[in-house]
Amino acid sequence: MAVVAADLRRRGHEVCLLTDSVFQEAIRMQDVRVAALPSSARVTPSDPGRGWVPDPMRRWSTGRVEIRSSFLDPIVPQYSALTAELGRAVFDAVLVDVMYTGAIPLLLSGRSRPPVLACGVVPLMAASRDCPPFGLGWQPRPGRDYTTMNRFVHRVLFRSELIRLNAVLRELGVQNTPVPLLDWPVLADRLLQFTVPEFEYPRSDLPSTVVFTGPIPITAPADIALPDWWSALHSGKTVVHVTQGTWNNSDYAQLLRPTLSALGGRDDVVIVACTGGSRAAIGPVPANAHVTDFVPYAKLLPLVDVMVTNGGYGGVQQALGYGVPLVVAGDTADKPEVAARVAYTGAGIDLGTARPRPAAIATAVDRVQSSEFRTAAKRLAAAMVARSPFETIAAVLAEVTPSPAPPAQRGRRTGYRARSATMSTAFSASLPLPDTTAASATASLERWCADVRRRVLDEVDAFVQEALRVTALSAAGVDEVLRQYASGGKCLRSTFMYLGWLCGRDPDPAALRASASLELLHAFALLQDDVMDDAVLRRGERAAHLRLCEHYRANGAPGSAPRFGASAATLLGDMCLVWAEQMLRESGVAADALTRLWPRYDAMRIELAAGQFADLSNDARSGPTLESVLAIARAKSGNYTVRRPLELGASLAGCPDRTLNMLGHYGSRIGEAFQLRDDLLGIFGSAAITGKPQDSDLVQRKATSVVIAALEMADATTRLELSELMNLPVLDTVAVARCRTLIAASGAPERIEAMIADRVDAAIDVVRELALDDARRSALEHMALLCTARQL
Repeated sequence: MAVVAADLRRRGHEVCLLTDSVFQEAIRMQDVRVAALPSSARVTPSDPGRGWVPDPMRRWSTGRVEIRSSFLDPIVPQYSALTAELGRAVFDAVLVDVMYTGAIPLLLSGRSRPPVLACGVVPLMAASRDCPPFGLGWQPRPGRDYTTMNRFVHRVLFRSELIRLNAVLRELGVQNTPVPLLDWPVLADRLLQFTVPEFEYPRSDLPSTVVFTGPIPITAPADIALPDWWSALHSGKTVVHVTQGTWNNSDYAQLLRPTLSALGGRDDVVIVACTGGSRAAIGPVPANAHVTDFVPYAKLLPLVDVMVTNGGYGGVQQALGYGVPLVVAGDTADKPEVAARVAYTGAGIDLGTARPRPAAIATAVDRVQSSEFRTAAKRLAAAMVARSPFETIAAVLAEVTPSPAPPAQRGRRTGYRARSATMSTAFSASLPLPDTTAASATASLERWCADVRRRVLDEVDAFVQEALRVTALSAAGVDEVLRQYASGGKCLRSTFMYLGWLCGRDPDPAALRASASLELLHAFALLQDDVMDDAVLRRGERAAHLRLCEHYRANGAPGSAPRFGASAATLLGDMCLVWAEQMLRESGVAADALTRLWPRYDAMRIELAAGQFADLSNDARSGPTLESVLAIARAKSGNYTVRRPLELGASLAGCPDRTLNMLGHYGSRIGEAFQLRDDLLGIFGSAAITGKPQDSDLVQRKATSVVIAALEMADATTRLELSELMNLPVLDTVAVARCRTLIAASGAPERIEAMIADRVDAAIDVVRELALDDARRSALEHMALLCTARQL
């Protein structure tokens, strides 16, 4: 919740975070005002205990203890702290995590209050006819009605807890609860569930107030110091991360020690164990293990092959966001439910206990690396990447809160609870430039880029929906494919084209709409590229020709389904090419401006097609030089991603030749650096970032800069072995892993990194010579770093 509060503060809202005093200093550093919770309002973890008890009985017994200590005991002090804070200022909204039951009396009091948004920091607890009672860790069975079971659990097994809750509410002068205790979040004005629907059980009776935001992203500072052993994670061995989180981490005998015992000494495994800051003794550490308190997940998870965890909701979703399959062993709080959802989605294995044996862990770690689990994890990663949690939260706040007060009435605050709230301001129609004079200039630039992307995707979606209506193609199954290809990207090309416009003109919605048309041109390139490469994935989902093939086959149509899929994807690409030009022509930009643009637009399209043509024979086994590989990359991707879009926008704006030339120099350097980074990601990156299978570049023997540099730089023995591997009829996972090891040993990754840095430095030098204001210059510098510093 502190991350949510910080984002709302970056958006310019006044935020008060009501939280435990131990977090106050870290939160103040985010420029967020903090109010301290009393110690009596704290929630402490419970011990699942030992000894054999039948599973449902043990879960019921543990659940009663946890409900009393975590939900019932803190209600009064939490409610007192919340109402005291609300009395100090006028708040527009309250965001409260679902573990903060002190909000229940506020919701039932009948008094005037600001809108309350409950935040689902645990799996969805609300009872449903389609799901077993929360806490048991049981997966739902299709077609079964759980209404009676839920009623029995709430009214019989937890009757005493319900009686106590109502007694507490009466003491506070509040009516009895109309819903079971764990259902209280449905009383809020909205329930923001911090996940995607794909990681929840399907519910036919899902409350209309539930909004799936996607997981809250946790970023890492760019300059954070990494441990000395970090290079071991690039060795080509299987990287296993084990953690007990920060909640149940006082007894390492539960999971950390058994995992170290299970995998210690294995030559094919590197273990990264995180203690979560606990001071408990961990015992002997095997030579292939590295133990640390914390490590930023944004740095670690792209390198992890398997995560072993006790099932913390946030950590599990961070791993799934990178397509990492899981082994889960949790037995307290919400952990059985998290483990059950991991198993239900096929993204991992639920060991069904908080104290697994080493043999069970070793077996699960080996099993979960199979393609079925990894594919399921990547499917969830794709769903998570498609969400914009902070934008969703801001939109919901704008929906439920009143309009901003006029300046004379300012002084109102947006309130939260230790995990609390705010109000969102509307974006102006012309999307103003980022404010780089503020202390948080970087955050302002990030917000501006996110706003451009949102507006671009809105424009593309509106155009595509109308185009589909006119052409009646929705029935052919292309609507979801278009969403995947035209609306699922980072919008780099559109952003660069709009930046080119801003180098000569003020913000303008027609120019933004014209820039958005490049997303359809990019969709054309991707659709045809996937057919030519016979790709399996695109942006974490099945490639278009495969999806269209499956749609054709599912309808029972005669003829060859694969041929239909490839043909339909090619034709859809052709339509995107036509639509891109149509959207540009109809954008509202003046005719004379479009006249200046067309020669460059035609040149870019020809250059793109010529690069694609050259790429057809791009094979590492044919022995190309590094310079020839870079030339293809410049034509096919580099220029088309940065240089040409910038020049298109600048020509639309009527920029002078000097500006056009300098933007061209900047664009060619950043475009090359972008492709070099893409080549590194193709060998060492995560599918959750690239959206394509992790091994595809090597399996297809693509002559990327990294591979060719490795062949040029390696010693004779290494070069011979790498060449022999690349010439094998089939590259299996073992061969691919060996290729990575040889490439890393050659020094090629370091050379490519140096080439990226040189090009970025040269590009930024060009920017500083441009006759632009600070906002425009900073935006160009920010975009240079954004598209060349993507995580591995």
